[in-house]
Amino acid sequence: MRGVVCAVSVGRLGPAPNLTLVVDPTDDETTSLAGGGCFAFLFANGLGSGDSECVWANWKTVKGTFDEKELLSARELARGAARQVCAAIRESVDGMGTALPGLGSNQIAEVSHFREKLFGGVRVRDENGEDDDAKMEI
Repeated sequence: MRGVVCAVSVGRLGPAPNLTLVVDPTDDETTSLAGGGCFAFLFANGLGSGDSECVWANWKTVKGTFDEKELLSARELARGAARQVCAAIRESVDGMGTALPGLGSNQIAEVSHFREKLFGGVRVRDENGEDDDAKMEI
């Protein structure tokens, strides 16, 4: 796995040159969109263009046309929003294994086990937090 992919939608309100771009348009906004699309970004360390790379885009207009400047503006707006989504995902993953309201001890152990397997724990632990007999190195 090279990184994390996060995608967001962007809507185009109004005709050019007075258009407004919005991230994740609301239900009310979707009825008056003049265009829009979705952008997906790969977030990883060591990418040549910073921390992210656009890996997929789908931009279209309902009325009229769009130019390259509009597409680039929409993509950069989406990149900023996707960066926030990626940060929230990473923060959520960092909190895995901590007690959450409504989770039983077995569920907490499963979350801890999953996090340890994925994110560099040195040993796999069973549901009681004990070293697994296999002591599989990760």
